[in-house]
Formats: sequence, C-alpha cells, structure tokens
Amino acid sequence: MNSTEMPSMNSLKTSSMNSSETPNTDRMTPEQIEIHAMHNEDLPPHLKYPEQLLFMAFRWLHQSVRAGQVTREQAHNEKAQLLDKFAEWMRWDGIYRDTCKMRVELGGYSKEVELESCERCKQMMIIFDGRK
Repeated sequence: MNSTEMPSMNSLKTSSMNSSETPNTDRMTPEQIEIHAMHNEDLPPHLKYPEQLLFMAFRWLHQSVRAGQVTREQAHNEKAQLLDKFAEWMRWDGIYRDTCKMRVELGGYSKEVELESCERCKQMMIIFDGRK
C-alpha cells in the first residue's frame, strides 16, 4: 500500500449488520462497494440508496486522499464513521420499503373499509393511509 491509498476494509473493525439479520447474497458488501469506488468504476445499478451513498462517499474519500485534500488518518476516521452508520441506514431503508409495501397492500382494503359501517375501522384506515 502506498501513502495515498486508504487502508482496506479488512483493517477496520466494522459494526455492520446485526447477527439476527440474514445476509442477502445478492447485495454487495461494504468491502465490495469500496473496491468498485476505489477503482473509480461506474456506480453499480442494483445498489439500494444507502449503498449508493456509501459508494459515492468511498469514491470521494479515495479521490481526496490521492489529491492530498485529506490525510490518510482523517479518511480512515471518516470511513469508520460511515461504516458505523451504514447498518442503521440499511435498516431504515428496509423499514421504508416495508412500509411502502404495507401501504400498497392496505390500499386495496381502503375502499372496502370506507364503505363499511365500523367507525373504528375507518379511523384506523385514515391513520394507516396518512390522512391523519
């Protein structure tokens, strides 16, 4: 490793996914994302939004170190901060996607519930679909 390269992902202790989460084999690991970003490759099209942000942040960090805009130590610290937050970003992305799916599924029942006479059901649907 020369003086302008950042340490590899393996040299950092990361707090990525919880042990209770099952790994998705189709998803790129932060290490793989960094390798693509480090080599200035195109943004992979299948990445989720948090992965895209991580890719762009890694690309910026590597380019900044090469250009002498940040020190290796500063980049190493910022990289660790990014990785610490990455698992949280992925969880929030999953929550958002699940909520969207739930709203679509509930939308099919909305009209039916609105036509029924159960006031509690109507109030619940108003809360679920965001009108209240």
